Amino acid sequence: QLPFQARELTKHDLRCYEPMFAMYLDIQKGLSIEDLPSDEVRGRWKSFVGKWNRGILAEGWYDPATLRKARRAAEEVEEDGNHPRDRDGARQYSAAAANAPRNEEEPDEEEEEDDDDDDDEYGPNLPSTHPRPGPSSGPTIPTTQDLQLRKESAIEDSMSTRKTTQKEHRADVHAHRSARRDLEDEVAPRAEPGTHERRLEKRRDNAAANRSFAETRRGGSPIDAAPEEELMGSGENDLQAIKRTQEKEERKKNEREIKREEILRARAAEREERVQRFRQKEDETIGWLKALAKQRFG
Repeated sequence: QLPFQARELTKHDLRCYEPMFAMYLDIQKGLSIEDLPSDEVRGRWKSFVGKWNRGILAEGWYDPATLRKARRAAEEVEEDGNHPRDRDGARQYSAAAANAPRNEEEPDEEEEEDDDDDDDEYGPNLPSTHPRPGPSSGPTIPTTQDLQLRKESAIEDSMSTRKTTQKEHRADVHAHRSARRDLEDEVAPRAEPGTHERRLEKRRDNAAANRSFAETRRGGSPIDAAPEEELMGSGENDLQAIKRTQEKEERKKNEREIKREEILRARAAEREERVQRFRQKEDETIGWLKALAKQRFG
């Protein structure tokens, strides 16, 4: 049982718990939900839901007051247009600037020189020639975790779509049967239940159902027979059918090759990253040994 008698969450509760989830990312991860892409938000929400349902989060997150506080803060942000912490920082900055001493009569010469330099320079700054440390910006190779997350998302979407389609089909069948039953009652109304006429109708219906079942059993399969062109082959559309089959097989093969290439690229990227870490560690060790040898032996 979860603390504060909280209920378990699902992936569909993101819209309801989004303010508290944004607070969780801000406090625990140091991230802003507005800066994250939608797929990363869904992945982090899935992890949060798993921790929530297992009850491994702090008890404060299960408190309904936390959710109300997060919603109230989100409403204030929407009304004011900026974050409360930004407003507090702006007030503190304005107060400090107002209390700071200023000499308005005699401005510094350095400030005047800086103003002159600012007037002479215009346009964007030139890019620096020194390379920046760290990974370069741009598209990266997806990792195995990204591929697994995409696969799980596709499976969940297909399952939800299948369930929705089944529900819609059942509802359509039920509506069709009820409409047909109402139409039959209007055309030929049935007798009152419990009467002799109703029992005769049931007997006739059962006899007709048994007769149709016996005919289908004796007459063969109730499914329509396949056309002779598909069984024997007409000779006209055989080439097109073969081409369609080959295209389908090639399409399946290409999809499998694409998935295999993605997995291989992800593994190669991970292997290269591990090799770089090992080389960096080895370089640090060799540098330390060289410094130690130089210190001892000169």
